[in-house]
Amino acid sequence: MEIFKAVSDFIFVSDELTKADVIIIPGSSRTELAQRAAELLEQGYAEYVIVSGADNKKLKESEAEFLYDQLVKMGIDPARIIKENRATNTYENAVLCLSKCKELKIDTDKIIIVCKNYHSRRVKLTFESVFKGSRIMIAPVCDSTGITSFNWYRSEQKRRIVFGEVEKIGRYMPDIIQADKETK
Repeated sequence: MEIFKAVSDFIFVSDELTKADVIIIPGSSRTELAQRAAELLEQGYAEYVIVSGADNKKLKESEAEFLYDQLVKMGIDPARIIKENRATNTYENAVLCLSKCKELKIDTDKIIIVCKNYHSRRVKLTFESVFKGSRIMIAPVCDSTGITSFNWYRSEQKRRIVFGEVEKIGRYMPDIIQADKETK
């Protein structure tokens, strides 16, 4: 159906990647995201990765600590991993990661964001609104839900998740636009 294709085209973002100043994982309890970030670091796409996220009821530690531990287990030098453990949502991930970059004098011309594939549009819109003028490149990951742009509409649970992202964008973006106006 046309509606499913339109939603897929909007929600699922995947950018061609080039070398970046930093890789960011905006909060997650998914090891798949750490794995993708580790691959990108090993391939030389960036020198550093910022792992962001506060407490998560699925974890015994913050999302940032969890992702940090996963990356270290995968052989990434801890000196290349920057933790931001206060963010509780995607907007805070972006704001607090930008603050970390400024604090550590990391350029933000080009940024790779590793996120769940069905979360990619909201991440891209949010990070572009915060990292003004930066090139935001999305490196999406298919997580253990198995959701893809080709199958999400075949299962009620998967449809709920994807349409939930559409709804969140509708609720989320007016707040981001307002915050943007307040910072000008």
